[in-house]
Amino acid sequence: MRMSATSEGKNRKMESLKFRKSTRCQELNQTGCIEVAKGLEVMAVRDSTNQKGPVLLILNSEWRALVRTIQGR
Repeated sequence: MRMSATSEGKNRKMESLKFRKSTRCQELNQTGCIEVAKGLEVMAVRDSTNQKGPVLLILNSEWRALVRTIQGR
């Protein structure tokens, strides 16, 4: 399957993101956590056990709302 120029550009952007895992996950020595990376307009979320797998993209505003909801604010 050949990727379009647009797909190739998106893949390069995804590869340049700096994913990070929760320090809590690292403290507990958990293997199955999520990793997040901040893009210009979106947060990218992936499974730490499948770093080449699918990535969920969430608008930054929606990410902030999700975090506020989880924190109970």
